[in-house]
Amino acid sequence: MRAADPFPPDRLETLFDDLRSEQHVLCAVSGGPDSLALAVLMQRWVRMGPAPRLSLAIVDHGLRPESASEAESARQALCSIGLEAVVLQAVLSETGEKEAGTRIEARARRARYEALLAHARAIGAGALVTAHHREDQAETVLHRLSMGSGLQGLRGMDRVSQRQGLRIVRPLLGLARQDLAGVLAQTDLDPAFDPMNRDPRFYRARVRLHRDALEAVGLDAACLAGAAERFREAGEAIAFAASEGLRRAELSPFGFAVLPRSALDVPRAIARRMLCRLIDAVRVVPPARSVSRPALDRLIDALAEKDRRARITLGGCLFELEAERVVIAREPGREGIAPLELEAGAQGLFDGRYRVINGGDGPVRLIAAGGRRGLVAAPSPAILPAIALKALPVLAAPGVLREEKRLAGFENGDAQSDPSPLRIIFLGSLGLSLR
Repeated sequence: MRAADPFPPDRLETLFDDLRSEQHVLCAVSGGPDSLALAVLMQRWVRMGPAPRLSLAIVDHGLRPESASEAESARQALCSIGLEAVVLQAVLSETGEKEAGTRIEARARRARYEALLAHARAIGAGALVTAHHREDQAETVLHRLSMGSGLQGLRGMDRVSQRQGLRIVRPLLGLARQDLAGVLAQTDLDPAFDPMNRDPRFYRARVRLHRDALEAVGLDAACLAGAAERFREAGEAIAFAASEGLRRAELSPFGFAVLPRSALDVPRAIARRMLCRLIDAVRVVPPARSVSRPALDRLIDALAEKDRRARITLGGCLFELEAERVVIAREPGREGIAPLELEAGAQGLFDGRYRVINGGDGPVRLIAAGGRRGLVAAPSPAILPAIALKALPVLAAPGVLREEKRLAGFENGDAQSDPSPLRIIFLGSLGLSLR
């Protein structure tokens, strides 16, 4: 009697439901058993139709002499089952020094995603699909636990996430590696096994070497993946509470935010999340380094001192503690903010935070006001706190700011004149849904 298909059409539909809205997707394949199984399952799903167009890519990191031939072998294996794939070259950043295995692993991962996301954008794919499964999730949780991560890290990998404006979808995250092995058993594909996966210099390889010991004390993949899901639920509860608290915040089109100090009289985990969201909203472009938990806690402690007035720098932002409120604005830093020059009819980004559209007849040059009120005729001190002036874009020649509901624009002459064709639109958002 023929064994039942473990992945009948209805299960495939459920598995790839997150991709249904896409027109074109890119599947990442390494040539290993997991990603080959993903390619086979996606091929079956696409053939069922309707489904997005499927493209596949293999990344050659160039870390071993034989990596190029292995990538080509993976491409040929896919071709043998009717799937065309391209081989991408990953460019690892140079450090100039000998690295531990974990650092090489991290650099390779970054380079792999850079190559895949660039290719996805080049071919017009809206999502990148990877073969991460339950054991990968368990290893991620263990790694982050060893690094002292909080709830945000211990939730592991998300089934669907965003990176550089593209969706990353992990449809196999709930499946065990053994489930995927059964997929390949029904084909003639011969998967490759990367020796780096057994190299104890790398964290994930060390975890696999000690898997039996972990399972002996109950820390198997199912347990760790289940814990990640519960951490995720707790994190979502904190995120919801933070969003509710941020409804009391005001985000100005002039690029700063204001929040009543009393809004931060909440459990510390919620206050941290609120402050991080405010930094992200004001900065728009994330800081080079994530804000540390101790630094956030120092700011929360300062805010708890009701009579304290201070200016505190954190995450590329200035926090001004006033009597009843805290004002958050962009901190230009030592290097300052580069000017923006636009020809007539052109548009560009100022400081990565403002979209500037020059609808006039001649070129314009914008610079950061740098706190010089002589360049800015502010509508009122309530609209423009002093710290908000530091990074505010202004014309190199004196101009007058005008505030609208969703954008800040310039006017020529005084406030009574016709609006200037120059538009300056702040891109920050607190990401709050309407109720």
